[in-house]
Parts: sequence; structure tokens; C-alpha cells
Amino acid sequence: RAAPFATLTQAIAAGASNVGIRCNGVLREAQQTWTALDKLRLFAYKETGDTAERARVWFSANVPAASWTNDTTNTNLWFIPIAYDPGGVHEVSSSGALTRMTANAKSMTVPSYYASSAAVANTIPGALFYDSAAQRLYINPFGGTITGKSYEVPSALFGIVATNCAELSLRDIEFAQSRSTGVSFTNTHAMAENCYFGRTGDFGGNGDGVVVYGGSTFLDIANTYDDCGNDGLGMSGDLHVVSQSSTYSNNWGDGCSPHEPNGRIESYGCTYVNNGKNGFVAVNSGTVRMRNAVATGNIGDDISFDLRGQSTYVLSVDLAGCVSDRTVFYGSVAANLKGTVRSHAGPVYCENANVAVTGVRARADVAAKNQFGLRCASGALTVRDFDIVGFNYGIMIDGGVCDLKQGNIKRSTTSAFYQAGGTLALASADPVNQYGNPGVSAGTPGVSAPNQALLTSFAAV
Repeated sequence: RAAPFATLTQAIAAGASNVGIRCNGVLREAQQTWTALDKLRLFAYKETGDTAERARVWFSANVPAASWTNDTTNTNLWFIPIAYDPGGVHEVSSSGALTRMTANAKSMTVPSYYASSAAVANTIPGALFYDSAAQRLYINPFGGTITGKSYEVPSALFGIVATNCAELSLRDIEFAQSRSTGVSFTNTHAMAENCYFGRTGDFGGNGDGVVVYGGSTFLDIANTYDDCGNDGLGMSGDLHVVSQSSTYSNNWGDGCSPHEPNGRIESYGCTYVNNGKNGFVAVNSGTVRMRNAVATGNIGDDISFDLRGQSTYVLSVDLAGCVSDRTVFYGSVAANLKGTVRSHAGPVYCENANVAVTGVRARADVAAKNQFGLRCASGALTVRDFDIVGFNYGIMIDGGVCDLKQGNIKRSTTSAFYQAGGTLALASADPVNQYGNPGVSAGTPGVSAPNQALLTSFAAV
């Protein structure tokens, strides 16, 4: 091989187009700005004794315990002088485990993990606070001790900024610890395989692991987006992204979030779990095709298509074989948000959208998030072949048209149906069975007598 370079900057400046990064130690880099590259391939390699799964490229400085000063006023705090807001800090234990420091739990309404003051940080183990006037970064070490630890403090604002690049390839590399967004592609054709994108800060309210901007294509294969300061994978503009077998987990914003017009998004066998907002949320016009996704444990919605406030956006959605704690369609104009859902596990909610569901199974094992198995608030929800079990209300109709055939509603807590508005369409030739609910009449408040008469009740499996 060619003589090694000390940094990516040196290798790329020398004209290298195939750059291997060894799986030992950490390669600490300044921000990488790549413009109009014809071809660049970064990959990991191992030599004898190397045990790391991936090569590691971090955009941070490691600050040992000895470099921190104990504060004399807030005595649980330690500080270093620093001229910029690092966006976040990770504590490194004596065994090498990294833990994000935060004063706040993840929440739909808490975008930052900074404490509001040094005094507040002093009361919360694991908290941090940046005093911009004094240019001091304060931490409150986990476990009340700083001994034997060090701290990863992001230094580069962004990790990699790629613009107008013809071909980029990233394989088996961990990119972490930037102050804001880790990697971005603009008008660039890129692929990443078995990479880790994460532990970004949230400086400026950003901090995505990867952002794909307009004019780009991105092939996303078996990557992990984890512990990002905002979204795991963000997208914005006219682009095409294909994701396969990737995982979006434990991020402070959404797991994956396409924005803006004209996105073409494809997802195959991906996992969206334990994110601070939504698992997957599309806020874009264009198309989304999703197969065999697992979306669970997210604080917000698990799979969401949200065009509220975007009356000119048109989005077409095709889901099949997915498992989701909660799947929602929020439209602005019903005709502009169209969804097809097949062989689905989990509750489905329709608001100002036209959604057709064939084959849905929903069990009330996430009761705090879902009071219903199916719900139509407005627009049109057409459902065939369904099995709804154990919710407070099996099916709710607040508005729009809910057309049901060939299904079961079983063992609801309050009632099989609750209709407060809209139209419920049933057919005697394709009856809906409700069994083990509080009773056909008492268990169907708001449902008309003719529709109640169309329901059957037998012990379906």
C-alpha cells in the first residue's frame, strides 16, 4: 500500500481516491469539506491484532479528568474554558463506555439536553451547561466523581460536508462527535454500508447523523444511526434515498425524517426504535415505499406521514409487511395524501387523508399511546381483512368515511366502536364481527341502529 497519511485531509489533498482507515484507535479529524470530487472511497481495514468492528473517525477532542477544574460555587460541577458551544459532551468511563451527558430526558418538547444554568446543572448528575458569557463548559459527572474518566468534547462544527461530488463510498466506518450534523450530501451521489453515524451535538438545533440535500442520491445499506443530537437520517429537497436493513435508534429527534418537496424514499427491512420524537416521519411531497419495517418504542408516532400545513404538497405512500406501535396519516388536503397499507401489524390513524388498508392486525399492548385500533378523523379510511383486539375503543370514527368489511373487533375495554361523526359504511354481504365487547348496543355508542344490525357476534379466533 502507499505510505500512510496522518489525516484524511492529507490523503485527499494528495489526490487519493481509495483511502483505507485502520481499525485501531481513533482518527481525530477537523471538518472535512469535499467539493466536486470525481471519486472517493473510504473503507476500513484490519491488521493483526485489530479487534474493532469499524474504523473510527471522530470530530472531537478527548479531555482527561486532570484538565477540568472543580467549581468553587457549584461544587458538583467541573469546567474547562472553551470559546465555542460544543453542542454536547459524552463521558468516557474507565472501561471506555460513552454516555451522553444531559440534564433532560428525551421528549417531544425538550429538544436540548443542556441545563438552563450552572446552578441547575449542579443539582443533576450527568448534566452539562455552557456559559457563553464566561466561555466555560460545565459538567456534573455521573456518579459524583470525575476520577478515572475522560470527556469527548466536539470540536468540528460539521463532520463531512460533501457538495457536487460524483461518487462517494463509505464502508465500515464510525463517524461521530461533531458539534452539529455529522455528514451531509448536496448534489452528490453517495453510498454507505455498515457505518455508524452518531453521538452528534445539537448546536443550532441541528445535529443529524446524516442529511441528504437536493440533487443527491444516497444508498443506505445496513448502517446504524444512533444517539444523534437531532434526527438520525434527515432529507431535504429533490432527492432519491434507498435504505436497506439500517437501524435508526436512540436519537434525540426523529429516527428518519424526509422533508421538503419531491423526495423519492424507499425503505426495506429497516428498524426505527426508541427515538425521542418519531420513528419515521415524512414531511415531504413525492413518494414513500416501505417494506418490512419495525417501528416501536418511539416517543411520538412510530411511522408518520405528516402534511399538516402543507396544502400544496402531494405524497403517495405504499406500506407492506410493517410492524408499528402506531402508524398515522396526517393530511392537509385529503386528496393530496394517499396511502396503501398491506399486511400490517399495529394501529392505523387517518386524518385528512385517503388510506386503503388490506390485512391489519392490532393488539392493545401499547395502551398509553393508542386508545383505538383503527381511527378515521377525516378523509377516507377503507379497511379489508382486519383483526382488532383489546383496545379501549376498537374503532373510532370522528369524521370522514370509514368503510369496513371482513374483520373482527374483539374484547374492547369500553366498546367495539365509537362514532362521534362522519360515516360508517358496513355491508351485510361482508359482515364485521364484534365479539367479547360490552354488547352490540351498549358497545357501539354513536353507531346507528341499521349499522348495529349489520354487525355479527361470534367467537372468532
